Amino acid sequence: MTRAAARALAALLPLSLLAGCGGGLVVTPPADGRCAAAEPWSWATAASDALQTRPFRRRQLYDLDATNKPVPFEPGPCADCAAVVSYPAPTRHPGGPDGLERLADRSFTYDNALYALLRVEEGRKSAARAVLDTLAALQRADGAWGFSFAIEHDGFYNLGYVRSGAVAWVLYAMARYERRYGEGRYRLAMRRAAGYLRDRFAPNLGLVLGGYGRWSADGASFEPLARADWASTEHNIDAAFALRAAALADAEGEYLDGARLAATIAERLFLGADGHYARGARPDGLDAEPALDAVGTWSALLDVQRGDPARAATVLAATDRLLGGVDGPWRIWRPGDDNPAQTWFVEGSVARAIALHRLGRSEHARADLAQLARWACAGGVPLTYASRWAKDFPVTPAVAPTVWFVFAAREVLGIAPPSLWAESLALSATTPDR
Repeated sequence: MTRAAARALAALLPLSLLAGCGGGLVVTPPADGRCAAAEPWSWATAASDALQTRPFRRRQLYDLDATNKPVPFEPGPCADCAAVVSYPAPTRHPGGPDGLERLADRSFTYDNALYALLRVEEGRKSAARAVLDTLAALQRADGAWGFSFAIEHDGFYNLGYVRSGAVAWVLYAMARYERRYGEGRYRLAMRRAAGYLRDRFAPNLGLVLGGYGRWSADGASFEPLARADWASTEHNIDAAFALRAAALADAEGEYLDGARLAATIAERLFLGADGHYARGARPDGLDAEPALDAVGTWSALLDVQRGDPARAATVLAATDRLLGGVDGPWRIWRPGDDNPAQTWFVEGSVARAIALHRLGRSEHARADLAQLARWACAGGVPLTYASRWAKDFPVTPAVAPTVWFVFAAREVLGIAPPSLWAESLALSATTPDR
């Protein structure tokens, strides 16, 4: 998911991959001008249709321990299951490193959750269920999920790399399925995932900690027992919405209070003097490094749903000031200051359009959406993850920016009511303490 997903992606590939590809702008509008008036809903429909899944057949998977020895994992029962192809055409655009084609067999937990959410909202129940069934079969004993897995070939499941944000997204997808269909099919998995988030909750911070597992900086080794004892703003936003949705879908479950978590994020992670949120909290204090989702795209949605539109507007302005820019024909938003490349982090920017729309600034939201339609037209669908080859940010078609774009189009164009992260996080909406 977002930056964490990009780093995990890099760690799964040879050391040279995504480390320093560099180069210029890859995706540009065609010279004949046919993308200038790209129609957003047409491209959103095409983008949704371009998402791919493949059958996922139950077999023994494996992880690697700290000495690179395989650790077997036996999935649960899984009939008629499917997995999302997270990066379906890795070599569509030139300039990437050798070996990138291997991404076509990887499926990321976060992407599966996003895909299931979209299919639930589109009323495509069987498609959502096929992917959620796979996730239920891959759940760890502690209620978490590994970060990515092989769809068909070598069977590598990155089980030891756990990030709380990815767990929260799966919980959110299952909760939205249960709220719509009321089957109880995923209730046990939801409660187990909530148990993991509860176990990772740090009372001294009032926040959920990052997870488990750490790749070395060069991607050459992995420490499965390393604890990520920092709290990411992004992860906690994910968790706040997921826990709120779960409580609404499963009244008898035991869930941390999502609205109270949102209030803590707003109180402890907002940098008032700077007008934006920190990237997170470390044991030694706040991590003030700007990151696109934390600074103001995802956090703006948090503030809107908390009932604080003034702060949402403030963090969107900070997003534009700190990370906004222009690259050729594109208005871009960079991933953060720790990535020097002038690349557009497409997925992390789409929430800006949704937040603008919910703030009543629909004209600006439609401008963002129009650019995304031109981007889809110029680069093809699924939408490309970034605009330039950069460390951790490949110019490859990807599920995540595509699903966010479709959700934004559905809402901003009035095709469907707000759905993605539309739960109220106002304290008055909290469930009673249990």
